Amino acid sequence: HYKQGRVFLVGDAAHTVLPSGGLGAGTGIQDTFNLAWKLALVLSGKAGASLLDTYEEERLPIGQLTVEQTLLRYFYRTGAEGMKFIDDPEMALGYRYHSQAIISEPGASEAPLTQPLETLHGEPGTRAPHLVLEREGVQISSIDLCGGKWTLLVGPQGTVWDEVVRRVAEEFDLTLSVYSISGEKGWKDVEERWNSLYGVSTTGAVLVRPDGFVAWRLYGYTNDAQEQLMQAIARILAREA
Repeated sequence: HYKQGRVFLVGDAAHTVLPSGGLGAGTGIQDTFNLAWKLALVLSGKAGASLLDTYEEERLPIGQLTVEQTLLRYFYRTGAEGMKFIDDPEMALGYRYHSQAIISEPGASEAPLTQPLETLHGEPGTRAPHLVLEREGVQISSIDLCGGKWTLLVGPQGTVWDEVVRRVAEEFDLTLSVYSISGEKGWKDVEERWNSLYGVSTTGAVLVRPDGFVAWRLYGYTNDAQEQLMQAIARILAREA
């Protein structure tokens, strides 16, 4: 277990791994990044205590996989076993979460625990993929827009989301930023990959958690979009809408 009462285990306290592959420190940082924002919300009264249960739900499978992968790397490098391990970029960035803090889509339960980075397309539970953006001659990554905060990424015709986000943020007392991709006042999608990379339409929206993982998405704006977003956040935060 990663949690017992008020005690949480992270890093080597939760999973001691061999140095093969250099995966130990990164996995410990991932643990902390996953837990910190949840603790902050629960301690501030903005989320229900059961949100903390999702720390073990999400991180325990990744910890077990990391231990297995370091063993495989050790056996391979000592000549005891053939090369059957997951490559490093996929281990570090291509893993998937399953928990109450993710609004999963049909088929997610059958998806592999990790996948190659080029196959990430904004599915809830996976890391928000990198998209090259530009505004006023400055280029950044879409990941930089989402760093450390709740973020809603919307398509070029998603201006209707501005008011929705204002109301939802007020309802939950949550800091929620909204960014338009290639909208009139938004960030230019340099490679024109927004729709295919994030799996939504020009009016769709993708909710990214403070740890950079997609929590929920809606293919296109609908009349009940505000209610859907509110229900999603209420479930993620273990709160009543």
